[in-house]
Amino acid sequence: MEIAINYKGLISEGNQKAFQSLVYKYSDPLILFSIGFVRKYEIAEEIVSDAFVTLWNQRSKIEEIRDLKSYLYILVRNASISYLRKTSHRKEVLLEDIEEYFTLPVTGPETEDITEEVLARINIAIDALPPKCKMVFTLAKVQGLKYKEIAEILDISVKTINNHIANALIHISQSLNKDQKTSGAHFGRIASLLFF
Repeated sequence: MEIAINYKGLISEGNQKAFQSLVYKYSDPLILFSIGFVRKYEIAEEIVSDAFVTLWNQRSKIEEIRDLKSYLYILVRNASISYLRKTSHRKEVLLEDIEEYFTLPVTGPETEDITEEVLARINIAIDALPPKCKMVFTLAKVQGLKYKEIAEILDISVKTINNHIANALIHISQSLNKDQKTSGAHFGRIASLLFF
């Protein structure tokens, strides 16, 4: 059983072990999130590192942060978009302006339903999603964030997230259904094994 750590209370008191535990817990998912924007591991790693430095430097105000995980994702989102702004030499780049969101391939257990071929086709279908839909789908179904957290991170409604998820699942299902071997019910089993 996982013991809930009061990260905010401990970090506000300057507890470095609690801070290191937080860094360990969230670094990888935050790096994956940033890579979606910047496409370079080293840049994403630097962005995430800077986000944790910012958090540590503001630890005296950490108790004011409602949701620490969402706050870190928002810091990383803003820094990633800022990086895109600098590298594209545009004065303004908004989340809505993102034309591409990169995701790592989905992996899963080898079963009779989930073969390498099926996984490859799922990844092609995910890659073909519109950027924001792909971002929402990845955060929800690959990283396992709650819809409420994603709504806060991306500043959109939970209803919009539901729509993105539904559209993504329909698109992936239709993509797999192009092959007569994969029926809607078959996709439902695959989806439940991979994404739920």
